[in-house]
Amino acid sequence: MYNYHCQIAGLPELTFSHDNFDLGVKDFVSEIRPYLLDKHIGWFDMLLYSQTHKAVINYFSTGVFEDGLTPFFKQEWFNSEAGESHLLPAYLQRFNDMVLSRQGELNSLEMEQLLYQEYYHYLKQSGNGFINNWATLDMNLRNYLTAKECEEFEFPKHNQVVKGDEFADRLLELPAHHKEIKAEWELSEIINSFFDIKNLAEREMAVDRLKWSLIDEFNQFRYFTIEIILGYLLKLMIIERWKELELPTGLNLVEEISENIVQGHLTENPIIISG
Repeated sequence: MYNYHCQIAGLPELTFSHDNFDLGVKDFVSEIRPYLLDKHIGWFDMLLYSQTHKAVINYFSTGVFEDGLTPFFKQEWFNSEAGESHLLPAYLQRFNDMVLSRQGELNSLEMEQLLYQEYYHYLKQSGNGFINNWATLDMNLRNYLTAKECEEFEFPKHNQVVKGDEFADRLLELPAHHKEIKAEWELSEIINSFFDIKNLAEREMAVDRLKWSLIDEFNQFRYFTIEIILGYLLKLMIIERWKELELPTGLNLVEEISENIVQGHLTENPIIISG
């Protein structure tokens, strides 16, 4: 197995804190990419593609090709008549074909659901255990939170839950608080505790803190591997997302509370997912 001793040893330490907000994904990508093996660049880019999804949805909704797409894609790649759609990653090829074939039929919410359905399937076909674990975690979190909110406001779940696995099917079949859901997905208990946080930004930060902790769990006992670099990238993406948002009042308190909730749960119920 190829290791990245020098590159990883030289990385600044990250903590889930606003003290890291001067770090950027773009600089990290520029610095680390030249050292990655070709196969590892493919895995690296798989995670980065998620940063383009908002711009992808906007493009199909408005026709405006934003700067957020240009680092990876060209506008003509989305044009079926140009014959260059094969240059898109496989999941975007499928998404592009499906949306174009149903021109004008899908709203932005339906396109987002379809896009993430294809994206998670794409990640789970990567052949990398860390990426598979991340895809499962992110999809389950997205779907569970969506199901809870839909049930709270009495919205239909079928056009918002991202389909593609048995857990998604169960969330469509049963209420999110059902005992079978709790038994099937052990993180549901900790997610439910976050709903006691009334401030939505603070609640979202607690969810991101959980993701951060699970990235560390996924990579426990892994040293100087590509998985450490992939986890570092995901953490920087979490930090950068909060950099772009207005920080909620009481940030340090929320960090402390969510840290205690997450670490307390994981200490009692370690969630090591091998892949």
